[in-house]
Amino acid sequence: MIALAVAMLLAASPCGSRTSPSAAPPSSNQKVLTRAQSERLVRWAGSLRSCLRQRGYPVGAVKLARTRIELAVPEGTEFHALVGAGVACGEALGDPFPASSLQTFADRIVLYLPKRCLLDPNVSA
Repeated sequence: MIALAVAMLLAASPCGSRTSPSAAPPSSNQKVLTRAQSERLVRWAGSLRSCLRQRGYPVGAVKLARTRIELAVPEGTEFHALVGAGVACGEALGDPFPASSLQTFADRIVLYLPKRCLLDPNVSA
């Protein structure tokens, strides 16, 4: 299930078919979002939030920063179940944005546009 989630979430990123775990998105690799990019990502993140809340995950409001969109994840949320719900919501909503990266962490969900793929091109799933 986790491999499927990672593969699905990376499919929309410039990393394509390569997968690797990551502790957090590196701030230096995040593009500053244009107004149009921010608006599109905020709309998608809002739809993701609604879907997750309908499935019983009380993620926080959409929080906009210059380089990313974040949804807070309440303490005590079962991580693997949240990832599974995120995959189901992602399948229902479709990809967030060409070349975007969606990452789920224990305390937040982050949606951003990476400057470049940081995964080793010689590693395959």
